[in-house]
Amino acid sequence: MRRKIKLSLSKQSCTGIVAFLVFSFLLVIPFYSEAVVVKGKVTAIRGNVIEIDLGAEKGIQSGDSGKIYYNALIEGKEKPIYIAKFKITQILEKSSMAQIEEKTVDVRIGYLVEIVFKEGALEVRTEPSGAKVYVDGKEVGQTPVDLSNMRVGGHMVRIIKEGYEPHEEQVKVGEGEKKKVSVSLKKTVGALLVNTDPPGATILIDGNPVGVSPYEGKAIPSGTHRVKVTKEDYEPWEKDVVVEAGRGIEVFTALREKKKEVVALPPAKTLPPKVTGPKVAEVPKTSQEVDWAKKSCEAPVWKIGDSWTYKNFKGDIWVHKVIDSKENVFILDTPGAPGASYIKAFAYDKKTLNMVFRMDKDGKRFEVTNDSFKNFFNFPLEVGKKWTYKISRQEYPTQNDFLVEGVEEVETAAGKFMTYRVYYKQTALHISKTGWVRYWYSPEVKFWVKREFEKSSFWDSPVWPKPAGLISYSLK
Repeated sequence: MRRKIKLSLSKQSCTGIVAFLVFSFLLVIPFYSEAVVVKGKVTAIRGNVIEIDLGAEKGIQSGDSGKIYYNALIEGKEKPIYIAKFKITQILEKSSMAQIEEKTVDVRIGYLVEIVFKEGALEVRTEPSGAKVYVDGKEVGQTPVDLSNMRVGGHMVRIIKEGYEPHEEQVKVGEGEKKKVSVSLKKTVGALLVNTDPPGATILIDGNPVGVSPYEGKAIPSGTHRVKVTKEDYEPWEKDVVVEAGRGIEVFTALREKKKEVVALPPAKTLPPKVTGPKVAEVPKTSQEVDWAKKSCEAPVWKIGDSWTYKNFKGDIWVHKVIDSKENVFILDTPGAPGASYIKAFAYDKKTLNMVFRMDKDGKRFEVTNDSFKNFFNFPLEVGKKWTYKISRQEYPTQNDFLVEGVEEVETAAGKFMTYRVYYKQTALHISKTGWVRYWYSPEVKFWVKREFEKSSFWDSPVWPKPAGLISYSLK
């Protein structure tokens, strides 16, 4: 059974309670929940301007408001008595200046001050993570980062990560709120061009193979990258390269050949070369086209069906064969010629044997203005004759110089022949480097019988011809 309790108060008792509550409301500073309270003292007074012992080291900011009070002993307990209200106008490291906005009595040095901060929280996430975070100019950590005790109000958040565009935004943190910032960072990229001498080297960036030289990367993340270059029979090369956002950087290196150990081998028994292909035609040893006393000769007269079979140092075998004779040109087919898989035939001027045009596999004719070997013979030949021409290809401009050095007897798998020895020097104008070739032309055979390339990095490319010699021929 519930008991009812009746409280009876006299008129005097009610009046006393109301008076006590009003007195408490006027004299006692209320306590704040979910807030940070920072306390200090008044250290100087100049009219309505005061100095307090709270500064930037305590987290004080310009515009903060606070109260001035002193503690009174009431019924044996200290109670805070409100004196004045102020606003921060200037912040120093350990103290601040403030303007009194209202007061009940004059403020004195030593009076207590109190500033209350309302708080929230801030969470910053980025993709990818590991970005530096700055709040109001101060570094606060790397993403992901969670910041509690954030003051209520506006804050400038700046996010920085190498290789990505910086991100900056203004955020407003509310009282008791957890503000979330989530950003997908955008990569900053630049261009990187790697050229090597010789070309065809493997390029690695930060340990990952990306291609062969010449290599052009158009979307390389900005920042420092380790570039490494490797090629068989050459010393590896590597270097740290800084790629800047929105800009390109070019790297060039001339690779060094590895030193090869020379191993002495016992002399091997030399066997006569095995010749395969058509039977060698009987050709007079003395050609009427050659005046060896004057050491000069005219261009040969080819007939349809004439053919020459060659073999290079790698074992590749191919044939040059006359397939047609026009009014002014001879047409030669080149089945199996290394590096000429897309070419069906070559056309040579009958008077000079300079190349006039080429034909592709579909029989389409195209000019040879950019072919470095277009004027390979330039008849008539005579000792001491020189000729030169330039090729103005944008990617590989060259100057080509020829000299007939003399006459010489050479031996090949197809036999022993008297020849003209021609020296050919090619200069790559864009890098000012040169390489030479020698070839031997035989009037008896009506074509070249031997070809030799300088053993240097200049010719170290799959697209260049290689040393080779005649192994058989047939003349109609």
